[in-house]
Amino acid sequence: MKITASKLDLMGLLGRCLPATDPKGTMPILGSLLVSAKATGQVRVTATNLLMSVTGTITSEVAEDGSVSVPGRDLFERVKAMPDGPIIVEAKEDARSVVVRAKGTKRRFKLPSLSGQDFPEVSFPISTAPVITLPARAMADMFGRVRFAVSADESRSQMNCALLTISGGVVRLVATDGHRLCKVERCADGEAEMMIPLRSITALLKSLSGAGLDEDVAISLSGPSAFFTIGTVTMGTKLVDGDFPEYQRVIPDQGEHPIVVGRTGLAECIRAVMLIRDPNGGIKLTIEGTSIHLSAEGHAQGNGDDEIEVDYDGPPVKVGINGSYLIDVLGAIDDEAVSITAGGSLDPILVTPTTDDRYLAVIMPVRI
Repeated sequence: MKITASKLDLMGLLGRCLPATDPKGTMPILGSLLVSAKATGQVRVTATNLLMSVTGTITSEVAEDGSVSVPGRDLFERVKAMPDGPIIVEAKEDARSVVVRAKGTKRRFKLPSLSGQDFPEVSFPISTAPVITLPARAMADMFGRVRFAVSADESRSQMNCALLTISGGVVRLVATDGHRLCKVERCADGEAEMMIPLRSITALLKSLSGAGLDEDVAISLSGPSAFFTIGTVTMGTKLVDGDFPEYQRVIPDQGEHPIVVGRTGLAECIRAVMLIRDPNGGIKLTIEGTSIHLSAEGHAQGNGDDEIEVDYDGPPVKVGINGSYLIDVLGAIDDEAVSITAGGSLDPILVTPTTDDRYLAVIMPVRI
């Protein structure tokens, strides 16, 4: 196999495939990228960790067709180190090594490789499966607003995922780790429901980040897997089986006395007070009159206090909250001001934008 491709195109495709590799696993081949070339000028790059796969194509000059498996991260870094312009990737006849060099320069790298025949097969969408189309940038925005609420604990599969549902003209994305919950909605046609694992969300966001302003993502279901296609790149993932937590039960009502406060100012106060390291990241919020008093205490670090003006006409409220969780939520909101509902010291805390009812977050209180 021998190809000559644009550095920009090749590096972009390699970067979108890398999140699907598994370089630390027990099967070395899963840390590799499969590079295959056809005489028609199509070069395909494929990655899989057996949970998900990413495959995509670019157009290049193909002098010799064939396929080869190359350590993914190493190949990406070698291509990245090349000067801008055409990049030549050539596999030797025995497929045990690959040479990467920049056309017209002396810079070259040699990498160990394996035959493309050793690479695991990956699935592709069924041509007859129904396809739902959404704007790629809108989908990336939705995942970005809930991703931090997905549990990182892979032993809790029903929380190590996000629930995506499309029904009644609405696409809804929900994530929770049991301590916080985020939900975002947009308009969309179609019918689907799936639980997408966190590792697949990370790979999907990488693919979505490379999408153009007007590109769409085509979503299709094939048995226990879902496929997301953006341009010439397709990501397939096994879905989580089981029931997602009944999240609707923990979402409190807006309440009669919401607290309206500047988003940026509140985030700055939280960061300042959190310099006092509490083992649980907890800070105390005391809402009374037209201000929120923030405080934190550390056993060996003294204490910290701050205060910010708010718009509030309800009774006094004291509640403990994980400051980091609240900062994550504030970072996911675009409005200049947010609305916070805190019923009491043991009640869930609801945070919403003031002008957008399509997003909400719930944070469980902590004992201070």
